[in-house]
Amino acid sequence: MSKDKILVVEDAPDISSLLKIYFTSQGFEVMTAMRGQVALEMCRKTPPNLALLDVNLPDMEGYDIGKVLRSSARTRHIPIIFLTARGEKGDPSVAWGKFRLSTISSSPLISKRFTRSSKARSIERAKRTWPTR
Repeated sequence: MSKDKILVVEDAPDISSLLKIYFTSQGFEVMTAMRGQVALEMCRKTPPNLALLDVNLPDMEGYDIGKVLRSSARTRHIPIIFLTARGEKGDPSVAWGKFRLSTISSSPLISKRFTRSSKARSIERAKRTWPTR
């Protein structure tokens, strides 16, 4: 039986490594990408069961990756969780991000200052939407 795949799209190597270590220890196969275009190509070739997308990447925003994934029949089923370093109360970019999320779907937005329990809760919610094989 193959493992469920998680795609982590994060340009900060330390955060990407941390997430890969954590999710691998939880029994997932983890694919990583540091650029949006690379992530989109990976999704086209081997769609993951879940995509964790950094909101701010060097070549494109995570929201734009989400829109592209939602526009393709091959990838529209992939649950998406957005990661952001922004999270301070009153930060207008967070409000803008939540608005942009509403145009993609009900994808959650979590802060990179996450706890193990917040990651686990987000993944469990996303798993409920994974297609059965």
